[in-house]
Amino acid sequence: MRRATGFWLHLLAAPALVNTVAMTLFNIGGTMGVMATAAALLVVTMIALVIDRRSFLTAGIVYFALVIGWLMQGGEPGGGPAHKAVVLLLLGILITSLGTWWTSLRTQVMTALPAFPGKDRLPPYATTE
Repeated sequence: MRRATGFWLHLLAAPALVNTVAMTLFNIGGTMGVMATAAALLVVTMIALVIDRRSFLTAGIVYFALVIGWLMQGGEPGGGPAHKAVVLLLLGILITSLGTWWTSLRTQVMTALPAFPGKDRLPPYATTE
């Protein structure tokens, strides 16, 4: 019962949290806004791995695409259909890679983290011991 409740709470909370933070940072504008958004998405990805909830990543897909598009343009505005296709291709590769290696990435992150209160209450992860 707790898992089902946790799933729905994360499904609702993730977009609220991720969109608020990412949109606020992205709206700063320019290089500073995009780099702050990228850093926030990296932190969200690490948190998603630790708590084993992919909903936080799916909530940030649009912002991942915006950051990839900005990086490909070198900070310059513009970009036609070919540019958008490449952004979508790279976004697909990123999402597929995270999905494919989720368990091994999570194991590496959880193993690298020091012991902290509540770590043993997080969803289980494979160990190499």
